Amino acid sequence: MHRSAHGRRQSLMASFAAALDGMCYALVTERNTKIHFVGACLVLVWNLCVRPPLPLVTATIAAVCLVFSAELVNTSVERLVDLAAGGRVHSLAKFAKDVAAAAVLMVSVGAVAVGGYVAVAMLPWHFRLWSLAHLGGALVSLVGLIFLFILALCSWMRRKLYIYPIVSEETNHGRRP
Repeated sequence: MHRSAHGRRQSLMASFAAALDGMCYALVTERNTKIHFVGACLVLVWNLCVRPPLPLVTATIAAVCLVFSAELVNTSVERLVDLAAGGRVHSLAKFAKDVAAAAVLMVSVGAVAVGGYVAVAMLPWHFRLWSLAHLGGALVSLVGLIFLFILALCSWMRRKLYIYPIVSEETNHGRRP
């Protein structure tokens, strides 16, 4: 089990809730996460409409998950570097952020390569939204879209928490900025 910020053990559900909170935070506060989110939705809708076979759908979803994971790690690195730097400009802080951003770029290039391969493999494209062809890939894509919809809904509901965070009592006597 993971430990919470207070040193106590978290339940499995609390760990999942914390992970969802982290994804929502990144989606609300990070421009590039929003761009990747829209790209993921487009890929999943394309999967539903064109219906590639399940192995190709799995490859596109794995690429999407890798890009999101890299973006979340990048966001974590940026926040930790900002915290450690304490508002000061430092060349090592810049390099740490640049390297984390480069990791996202590399994973994104790989995802584009996977998407290009799947798109070319499916030529000529046929609109199969209402077809029963490759139903497994369609169902997996639909589950992915539902997850992204839930993530967007949770992010929208929590956006004020991330935009106007509650400041600790030591710094602002518990008042919002």
